Amino acid sequence: MSKLFLKFLNTLIFFNIKIKIEKFLYVSFFLWKKIYKTTPLFFFFQALLEVRPLIGFYLYISKKKQKKIIKIKPYYLSFIGRWQKAIYWFTRGLKTNLYTHGFYISFVQELFNITYLNVSNVLKQKLKLYQTILLFKSTKNYKW
Repeated sequence: MSKLFLKFLNTLIFFNIKIKIEKFLYVSFFLWKKIYKTTPLFFFFQALLEVRPLIGFYLYISKKKQKKIIKIKPYYLSFIGRWQKAIYWFTRGLKTNLYTHGFYISFVQELFNITYLNVSNVLKQKLKLYQTILLFKSTKNYKW
């Protein structure tokens, strides 16, 4: 009965059938509970909290005399936008790991890597976002 979990299920629609994905998630939660003997939904929310970014950016590309100028303007993400970005990155990380492992194993492995090891494709995506913002940092657009 969680809105975030339902949002996560709805973003997984691009894999195929929603009922099939829901069954896969429940089986992977069962595997988590069997292996680690804890409630998996708590670790799912904890993983989303760690992945959630604070700052986003607008990307502007302008052409002047056949020269591309890239401008990035950072801004604080809204509360809902942070959760949406975290869920999007999490589903994209699952999609990349899906081809090497099955869905059950990739989902449990991704949760474990985020919560315990702090090394994951999703966390790399968050770090890449912050590095991009710092690369184009300017004092007139944002107070650092």
